[in-house]
Amino acid sequence: MPISHPALQRAFEFLDGITPNRTYSVGCMLLAYGATTDPNHKPRMRELLAIMVRFQHKHGTYGYPHRAPDLSNTQYAALGLWAANKAGLKVAPQVWNDLANGTIAHQEAFHMAKVGITNRTGTAQREIAGFQYRASGSKTANNATGTMTTAGVSILKICEIGLGNKLRGKARKEFTRAMEAGLSWLDINFSVKRDQKPQGRGGKWLLYCLYGMERVGGLTRREQFGEHWWYVEGAKEVLSRQKKGRWGQPYDTCFALLFLRRATITGPMTGAGAGAGNTRHLFAAGESGDDIELRAAGQQPLILYIQNFGKFLLDEHSEYGLRILRVEYLMGDQVFGQLAADPTKAWTSLETFIHRHPALPHGVHTLKVRVIAIAANAPPGEIDKTITLESKPMDVKIRDVIEPWMKGLAQIQKGNQITGQKFKATASSLPKNAAKAADGLNHTHWLCDPKDQSPTLTLTFDDAIKTRWLILTQPLQKRDDIKRMGLIRQVEVSCNGKKPFKVDMHANPLAATEFKLPKTQRVRTVTLKVVSRGGKPGLPVGFAEVVLEGKRK
Repeated sequence: MPISHPALQRAFEFLDGITPNRTYSVGCMLLAYGATTDPNHKPRMRELLAIMVRFQHKHGTYGYPHRAPDLSNTQYAALGLWAANKAGLKVAPQVWNDLANGTIAHQEAFHMAKVGITNRTGTAQREIAGFQYRASGSKTANNATGTMTTAGVSILKICEIGLGNKLRGKARKEFTRAMEAGLSWLDINFSVKRDQKPQGRGGKWLLYCLYGMERVGGLTRREQFGEHWWYVEGAKEVLSRQKKGRWGQPYDTCFALLFLRRATITGPMTGAGAGAGNTRHLFAAGESGDDIELRAAGQQPLILYIQNFGKFLLDEHSEYGLRILRVEYLMGDQVFGQLAADPTKAWTSLETFIHRHPALPHGVHTLKVRVIAIAANAPPGEIDKTITLESKPMDVKIRDVIEPWMKGLAQIQKGNQITGQKFKATASSLPKNAAKAADGLNHTHWLCDPKDQSPTLTLTFDDAIKTRWLILTQPLQKRDDIKRMGLIRQVEVSCNGKKPFKVDMHANPLAATEFKLPKTQRVRTVTLKVVSRGGKPGLPVGFAEVVLEGKRK
């Protein structure tokens, strides 16, 4: 999809509003911003780079970051640093050096192993050393895995790129030896069926491992591991595991697509190829033989045009030709686009009467075109005698658009005063999940018991929160959720146990409801009671997010 696609725009609106506190998050966000190649994202990437540098452990590697370092977190830190480096941001040499030294500490002991000689019979001895999840002081062999060895080799290669000509002498020799030993380990233990564990244990992280293999292949420009063409064999295995368009968990699907896309060696698409995978939206009404063949393409703008007029109609106007006075595009009976024509000239197939409509809202719209033409028997110069032609109705589905509420929903965490605060959540039913209504995640929620007639949620904060805005979202993530969840129409709100007031929820249940309090106040307790419902009776209702925001600029 092109970067202008609403799904991506909404995602970046969300990312712009959060401060990540995990290494994985910072690394993936740097990769995401870097993939856009948009210079306007540089300041944001600079902020994230500063966080990543701050997260670096004293040994040079990375953890969650509050736990012991591991090579999985470390590789996403390295990828994030690499993305920042490619965007033109300066990463200090000391960061790269410490990262490389810390990664080498995760490598098992160097040892010799027998390997087959390519295209010849017999075997040879080669020094190998895989990488482990945790650094091992004893460097005991046989604890290495494919996921961590691909991570270790990738990190070292990224550090080599980051250091450039600053990597010299003994340090370069150590780099080369560690990488070559890791690559040799992958040659010997190659498999696309399991997580390349020498004893064949497990397989849960196979797709994670295959993406690691793709990363090593891309960074080192290797097409083979041993005698194996890793991409051909890996792609066959990945495709065989696809079911109903996806692979297992969402992260499995991500790893599968990154592997198939060969994401490491193929940069972001630009120029004529940008967005080549974007689906064209095409709509039609009328077929060959109908008086009018109406067509449309796109989303915003939606491009409407007349592809052709029917043979019977054209034959009827054969004496003077089809002379068109004007063309009107309609939604129901409402004209939303009008084009004038020259009634002194006969229509030709080069005239399509293109109309670009920039802002149809989300949903299905029934459109048609009306053509006012000169009657077939009217002599040239007479334009008072007209006929009216209408196309068949055409249903147009507008999906890829950003509506104002979408932007607001993506940004609700920007000023959320609850973030980082300790609080207690209680509810009239199913209280176990009550805290999920204020956890900063719109995809988690509290739902009441279906039998709960007065659903009530109370949040009590350890410290009072200075508040001017109350923002509420319902648990619905997509329109189909209305089949399994009810709708909240109105909520009774009480702050600090004082007289309650009523808040009407947004008419669109997917949107955030924003309510401005009469004045800024310090809120220690907020109670939400559902007093009016909609949707199918007997379905549970609840809240995805309760947000308290201070004074807006």
